[in-house]
Amino acid sequence: MNFIDFYAGQNDCDRRLDRVLKSIFKDADASNYFKALRKKLILVNDMKSSPDYRVKVNDKISIAEFILKKQNSNTSLLDDTDSSIEIILKTPDILFVNKKSGIQVQPSKSDEKSLSQMVAAYCSKNMKADSSLSFRIGPLHRLDKYTSGLIAFSQSLKGAQYFSKALQSGEIKKTYIGIICGTLTAKVRWEDSIEDFSKDKARAAKKTFHTVQVIPATDKNVAITNAKPLSFGEFEGKSITLVQFDIETGRKHQIRAQSSFHGYPLLGDIAYGGEKLSGKAFFLHALSLSFTKDNQLSLPDKITAPLPKDFSNFIKSFLINCHEDFII
Repeated sequence: MNFIDFYAGQNDCDRRLDRVLKSIFKDADASNYFKALRKKLILVNDMKSSPDYRVKVNDKISIAEFILKKQNSNTSLLDDTDSSIEIILKTPDILFVNKKSGIQVQPSKSDEKSLSQMVAAYCSKNMKADSSLSFRIGPLHRLDKYTSGLIAFSQSLKGAQYFSKALQSGEIKKTYIGIICGTLTAKVRWEDSIEDFSKDKARAAKKTFHTVQVIPATDKNVAITNAKPLSFGEFEGKSITLVQFDIETGRKHQIRAQSSFHGYPLLGDIAYGGEKLSGKAFFLHALSLSFTKDNQLSLPDKITAPLPKDFSNFIKSFLINCHEDFII
């Protein structure tokens, strides 16, 4: 009988064997590999093992070839999907990608390809021999479908743990730029609370989009956004402002919802009361992530993602006196 050998990496250390196998077999029924363990069709260091065995670095996990054949037929990851990924920075622990507008970060119920799938395909093609078996590459924060810009994906358990902790403690600063309806004349700080619409409230408000609602600040779901005007202009006879948003929290639809609540919906964001844009949802771009100096992953102090061409061209066409630093 032929076996295919896999070798455990650092990120697999001390994980249960069944958790490692779950990653290898992806969506397969767990009973299949439990049965294979009992029948010695899966071995650890050439010996029978139990599902609760704690994996060690460099452990050899051997799986009968015929078991993998069916699995392999279902796990090809969209051969060409990584061709449209714009890599900003790749480190051993984190991959930084410039997301396009119109792409979901996570897979949805439709057949639409997600950025997570594209990144997984890219990383699969560029995987090192000593890569982890059980660690799954995934997004470390969220961006809406129609928000473009910088998003980080974990490449190691160390990277995922650092980013999560640093984000929660406020050590990572997020900066966005967007175009709002109206004229914002001075820097403002918005501090509110954000909550999901209940189904009943959504029906009552005749909401056809999945939105959130902003309410005066409470001790729950606080959202803090600092907005600074960068440039002013006019679009179809109405005033618009290019705004830098520095967010201190990461609530769902935070910038979109708070901008609307305070009288400045994003241009094109009809879900939150913005003026409609032809062929475009809205202009909102995750411009940069800033990190503390001498951080444990040796990341640069600031990582920036260039603007999409349509965003940059719109700025040049409809806004005046815009600092070139913001037209990337």
